[in-house]
Amino acid sequence: MPINNLLEQTACIVRKCKKTTGEIEQTEGYKRRQIKKLIEFANDKNLWIDLSRLNLTYMDKGGENEVSHDGNVSVIKLNNFEYAGDDLENFFIRIDTHNKFFGNVPYQLIGLSYNSQQEFCAVLYTTLCLSRTRSHRRRNNDLYASIRF
Repeated sequence: MPINNLLEQTACIVRKCKKTTGEIEQTEGYKRRQIKKLIEFANDKNLWIDLSRLNLTYMDKGGENEVSHDGNVSVIKLNNFEYAGDDLENFFIRIDTHNKFFGNVPYQLIGLSYNSQQEFCAVLYTTLCLSRTRSHRRRNNDLYASIRF
């Protein structure tokens, strides 16, 4: 399975789960059912990522993400879907929107895992946005510092 296709496949699973539930279930149940289906998918396709086996440095936790860095330009985010509300489809809409507006630093879904709080998470890969000019680098450094990146 191509990695670039994983985001679309998991979004499809989430949407199908929502469609089959229809009006029968309260919206609070959508997320639980969607997570269960994604766990089954991860088990079937061997999509679990054990971050302890990767050479990553933990950086920080903020909002719904735990962020790690490889010491070069790769960034790994564990996203616990907290900001998705009661429907994981919101997460996939946000990632798709990000990728459309920030095509130079897109997110790729590379697998699934559990974070340090043992919450089910999407494992997202992206790269640092490195600027070529000194003024852009200074502005990026200021931005990264302001968000404690």
